[in-house]
Amino acid sequence: MGFGTELCGPQAHSALLQLQDSELRLLELMKKWMVQRAKSDREYAALLHNTFCQLEKQEGFRQPLPGDYKSQISKSWWVLVSQTEGLSQILRRHAEDLAAGPLNKLTLLIRDKQQLRKAYSEQWQQLNQDYVRALSAMGSGVSSPGRRPSSLGQLQP
Repeated sequence: MGFGTELCGPQAHSALLQLQDSELRLLELMKKWMVQRAKSDREYAALLHNTFCQLEKQEGFRQPLPGDYKSQISKSWWVLVSQTEGLSQILRRHAEDLAAGPLNKLTLLIRDKQQLRKAYSEQWQQLNQDYVRALSAMGSGVSSPGRRPSSLGQLQP
């Protein structure tokens, strides 16, 4: 499998490099956004947890014990407080999962794409140099002037 003839010139090479660069920029933007999202979620989780801890230190704050009188207000208050603490734990866990999973894989993908771009560029340079060398060898009399081997005719820039 190979490229079509329209993808064999310097313009196509430039277009492919631009495409690779734009993909890398998008991946870097995604990574930056994910890092910020994980950081924001961690900070928000810490703030929610701190409000819970401050409330625990308040005199008279505790979960009603079995047998204690429980008004609807105290029950509602306890539900609100405990669900806020639960939310802080969920947010913290999700931020950790984001950093360990998708963000880590995105970092690896960016590195792989950068390496592939570099390898593609180096190989294209090498092929282009070989092509120019072959053309100059043909022009210096190694081959009869005006004749070009058919295999080189497909690589014309």
